[in-house]
Amino acid sequence: MADELVKAGILSAPEEIDKYYLHGSGHFIGLYTHDVGEDPDNLLQKDMMFTLEPGLYFPEEGIGIRIEDTLLVTEDGCEVLTADIPKTVVEIEAFMQS
Repeated sequence: MADELVKAGILSAPEEIDKYYLHGSGHFIGLYTHDVGEDPDNLLQKDMMFTLEPGLYFPEEGIGIRIEDTLLVTEDGCEVLTADIPKTVVEIEAFMQS
């Protein structure tokens, strides 16, 4: 993410990402929406669920964005359970017009 912000001219160096990336990348899902899950140092195992939700916040612009996906760990990797939810500007605008 930092490299892309450098390419876009928003950052001068990847190390500046901390100015705009203010939280973790996700959390486990279980009995509670923000479940404490297992020890974060443990490997993911089949049937575990977690979110992947990187977010960027630009206080000087008064804007921020965080797109959250829910993932299920499978035997072969992960299945994105929220894959069909619109996320790009084009997808969201098309959805809103339908």
